[in-house]
Amino acid sequence: MAADAGPHTTLFGLEVTDDAGYTQYRCAMEQILARHGGALGCDFVVARNPDAGFPSAPGMRGTDE
Repeated sequence: MAADAGPHTTLFGLEVTDDAGYTQYRCAMEQILARHGGALGCDFVVARNPDAGFPSAPGMRGTDE
């Protein structure tokens, strides 16, 4: 049997510290991806950290371990 040649999806998790900057990045990337047959999917907010400047999960960059 041949492998399914349908679309592929890659999920990325990232910590967004600048919502406005991420919005600009996403807009620019959508145009680039569209030229090459790609697309961005959905954005999911898992948590918001009220302590600006501190990572939102243990073990992330900038924490003392």
